[in-house]
Parts: sequence; structure tokens; C-alpha cells
Amino acid sequence: MVFLQAVLAVHEYQKIQKWSSGNNYINISLDNMSKGPGSRLLLHTQLAYKMDDLMASYSRLLLSTTNRRKSVKSRAPQIPPAK
Repeated sequence: MVFLQAVLAVHEYQKIQKWSSGNNYINISLDNMSKGPGSRLLLHTQLAYKMDDLMASYSRLLLSTTNRRKSVKSRAPQIPPAK
């Protein structure tokens, strides 16, 4: 049996509002901002737990990177404005 794969749509990670998963599925809610209600993506797969782990790991990485950048900016010496 041959399966053909094609990219149907691409969504930015920042558009993900939330996700949940079970034994054989992962459910992802996307935000469409001003375009009305968001979209929902429901995937049936035996690898849902791996997808959940991947998304959680990526979220932690983004948060730690953002927090690290904020921390570095707040510790930077403040240069007084020129007179």
C-alpha cells in the first residue's frame, strides 16, 4: 500500500491556543485572530503521545528562551540619555 503525503496547510506555532491528547488522538485548537472562530485539527494516530511531548517540549523551550531574553535585558546597564 502506498500513501502519498502532501502539505495541506501551514500554521504558525503562535496560532496554537491549546491542545489535548488521548491514547490514539491529538486535538489542536488554532486561533484565527480577526477571522472569526478558530479552527480545530483532530488527528487520529498511535503516536499522539509523542506529538503531545513534542509540543510540550517546544513550548517549554520558547518560554525559557523568552524569559532568558527578558532577564538579560533587565540586567543590562542603563545608559543615561545624552544632554
